Amino acid sequence: MEPRNLRAAYRFYCGGKDFDNAHTAEADTVATYEVLKAQLDRYSEPSDDYPEVLRNDVEALSHVGTRPKTVDFAGRLIYGEGGEPTISFGKHKGKTAREIWQTEPSYFGWIEGGDFTLDTKAQFARLKHQFQEERKASLNRPATDGELKDLAAKFNEGRLF
Repeated sequence: MEPRNLRAAYRFYCGGKDFDNAHTAEADTVATYEVLKAQLDRYSEPSDDYPEVLRNDVEALSHVGTRPKTVDFAGRLIYGEGGEPTISFGKHKGKTAREIWQTEPSYFGWIEGGDFTLDTKAQFARLKHQFQEERKASLNRPATDGELKDLAAKFNEGRLF
């Protein structure tokens, strides 16, 4: 819940005190135990800052911190299904970056000019470049037999779209 080293976590959760004999197996084990007990007390009820509740249960604790992996440091992009970068906030939350690039490419410009971290902007720019290159590659390849048949069928029906 609080990404820190053991000494800092001990100070934070155990009343600002330090523990003796840091980096010895016994002292580190006891300190870790005391930090865990304090975390179980602190995060026993959901709050706006910490909606995830900790339970004194090994199975439940094994799933803590298994949130989706992030593409950018701020977590505005996460890896969704199949490892596809997915937007994790705002009106496009849950949609893939690829989907938004195809339907609303101006969103990438909004990110670029918006109040976002440099890393978030860099990741969106990287994806934009990737999607542009993929589009160029698909335009420069010969049509497949299936695509040609579909086009011929539409043309023979008297409609193109």
